[in-house]
Amino acid sequence: MLTHEYTYAYASCEPATGTMDALILPKVNTQCMQIFLNTVAARHANDHIVMVIDGAGWHSSKKLVAPSNIRLLALPPYAPELNPVEHLWDELREKCFHNKVFSSLDELEDDLVMGLLAIENTPEVIKSITYWPWIIDVLSKWKLNNRRTSLIFPGLTRCALKYCANSDISSSLRAEAAVVMSS
Repeated sequence: MLTHEYTYAYASCEPATGTMDALILPKVNTQCMQIFLNTVAARHANDHIVMVIDGAGWHSSKKLVAPSNIRLLALPPYAPELNPVEHLWDELREKCFHNKVFSSLDELEDDLVMGLLAIENTPEVIKSITYWPWIIDVLSKWKLNNRRTSLIFPGLTRCALKYCANSDISSSLRAEAAVVMSS
């Protein structure tokens, strides 16, 4: 019997600086999105962040509360091509997952962590992929309360592992996620 397991990479990028923040979480839902928002807000506590989101249900849920230094700004419906972080997923897939087979979800997550760190540690690559002319134009016009304003684009990609049901799959992520999700 063939079974699938998934893990999800949440990431956001600031095209102007090439800054990227990423988390690997077990689900795609409002609770995980809230964890991600809170993490980004804490990492950039001194910034005013305008986070450009798409119409995904977990982005628009009434239960999602933007931290005080984040303003959520919705993209037009059906316009994923306007989100530059989608191109970071292409980079991740090409550099880290091309023609690879994993024997466990843990092995896949190890490669995912290394790939995300490699991208995160190369701001010049992030800028070259995401700093589009319309973003440059928008940022050149924004000045809010003399505070640094960051225009950040979040994104999500699903990483799948196919395995036989009787395989020995480590459950460390699921155990950690259970703790996070129950708190």
